Amino acid sequence: MTIKPATIRDYTWMAANMRASDRAEIMCQVPTGTTSMDVAIWSLNAREAWTAFDRDDQPAAAFGVHAMTPAGNVFSLWAWGTPKLSRTVREIERFVIDDCTPRWLAAGLTRIEARSIVGHTRAHRWLRRLGFDEIPAEEWGRDGQAFTLFYWTKSRWIETRNL
Repeated sequence: MTIKPATIRDYTWMAANMRASDRAEIMCQVPTGTTSMDVAIWSLNAREAWTAFDRDDQPAAAFGVHAMTPAGNVFSLWAWGTPKLSRTVREIERFVIDDCTPRWLAAGLTRIEARSIVGHTRAHRWLRRLGFDEIPAEEWGRDGQAFTLFYWTKSRWIETRNL
């Protein structure tokens, strides 16, 4: 499995083949009429975006971060993909924890947030495994859908890693 910088080709293919749970989560947060191509383009405009390829070298997961503050110290972490995304989870975890987090911390990152629709249990398990805490985010979706706000802070990261 490999991780490479995002490309329009990979993102549009994955958006057209997105797993149902990710589609439901994303589409209730965007304007009515948003297309898969719009989701791919929005994702490519992230501060950093990557593609995880499964063992068959097919694009399986789109993931990245958007800056949430002008200072760039708070990121929004996101991920979505095809039904084969689960094959890439461990490699994405390793990449984010070992490659990205030290670089982000050195650049001044203090917090990462991720929101996930209530009921998206695979995403919730994954974020908990990454060390995120959570609180409810009621009425986050366009039509009042309940979400969970997952968050990670630099101080907690340092505390749990004994740095």
